[in-house]
Amino acid sequence: MGQRTDRRHSLIVFRAANRRTGRPGDIAAGARTSLESSGFTDFRITDARVGGREGALLECALHDAGRVWAVREYFVAVDGVHFCLGLGSSVPEEDAALFGEIAARFEILP
Repeated sequence: MGQRTDRRHSLIVFRAANRRTGRPGDIAAGARTSLESSGFTDFRITDARVGGREGALLECALHDAGRVWAVREYFVAVDGVHFCLGLGSSVPEEDAALFGEIAARFEILP
């Protein structure tokens, strides 16, 4: 996603045993609680395709001194395990298409 010194974007993948209902929307709702406590606002949770699978997309932002850190977290559950593809950007308008493409190509290997 660019040069190592470019701090305008981030990408991380979390994998965890699915202790919740297993539905991606429920997992996203649980993540919202944590993000709210860190100061994020502007939440929206919607259904989304993640690597060809049914999933959920949580979008939110952190506002500080006229700056924004926009976050997209894509959730998918597979065989009792949930995955979160977390993407962040300080230039969300520039990264929206890229982040959508990354989520579409996200692959869970056996």
